Formats: sequence, C-alpha cells, structure tokens
Amino acid sequence: MVTSDYPTPQHWVAKLQQKYWAGQGHKVERTIVENNMIGNFRVIETPGHSAGHISLFRERDGILIIGDVATNMNLLTTATGLRLPPNIFTSDQQLNIKSLQKLAKLNPAIICFGHGPVMRNTDRKFEQFVAKCSAAI
Repeated sequence: MVTSDYPTPQHWVAKLQQKYWAGQGHKVERTIVENNMIGNFRVIETPGHSAGHISLFRERDGILIIGDVATNMNLLTTATGLRLPPNIFTSDQQLNIKSLQKLAKLNPAIICFGHGPVMRNTDRKFEQFVAKCSAAI
C-alpha cells in the first residue's frame, strides 16, 4: 500500500490518494543505492519524504532532480516558491530536512522538482531555504 508509510495512513487524504492516485505496484528487479549511476546522474539517497526516496545529481552541469524532498510551489494555490512537502505526505520531516542539507552541499545550479517549476539556483536561494528549514529542527 502506497500510503502505509504516511504519518497518518487513515487520514482521508491518504485514503483518497490510495483510491484514486496510486497505481498498481510493479515488481522490483534490482535496487539502487547511494552513488550508483543512472546514465550520467549519481544516485543520492534522500529519505524522509518517504523511506526509499532518492534524488539524482549530474555533476558536469549541476543538475539536481530533487523529487519530493522539497516543492517549488504551494500545492493548494500553485503559487511558486520553495516549501517543504506537507507533513501529511512526509514520513519523517526531520530526516527529510537532513536530506535537504545533504543536497545543499552539492551546490546545484538547476533544480528539478516533483512539484513546481524548475529553478535556476543562481542566487543560492536553495541553500538559503535549506538553512531556514535547518534552523527549525
């Protein structure tokens, strides 16, 4: 069940997601771990949002595919801006913030999110966001 690692799997939103958004599972043929390569991208283990969450980083041009460790939009209003994923969809927010700290050390140039527009990190907004989140834990 996709929603089993939610903090409150019986919450109506978790149940709604399971019923309407979650697709069928697929058999895993092999696993990937930290520093494996997928094409030119290095696997970065980033648990917190979910147990097996990963991000992908390409060093040559600083592209970071962050997935759901952070969003670049408000999920309700769609207004652009860096945010943590909502607690209801995040199994361990403190661990998620530690994953963000790990990603910030990569000094990414371009960040691709699971939710929200791509961000060019020219003014180090991402690192500032991570510092702000880190102060909260």
